[in-house]
Amino acid sequence: MDAAGMKAFAAEFDPQPFPVDETAARQSFFHRRAASGWHTARAAIRLFVESVPIANGIIGLGGELE
Repeated sequence: MDAAGMKAFAAEFDPQPFPVDETAARQSFFHRRAASGWHTARAAIRLFVESVPIANGIIGLGGELE
């Protein structure tokens, strides 16, 4: 992820200030700008779906997460 992409995603989808506001980021838990959790989840889901050899997606397969 690059800074511009992190900032663009957060500006559209995440109202938290630390991904887009450098001052707020320095005062946050991270002490610097960090990607939105939703942005990292989106990236993880894409990597998962692209790496699993299941035709036509994975909706309705069931399963559990622990």
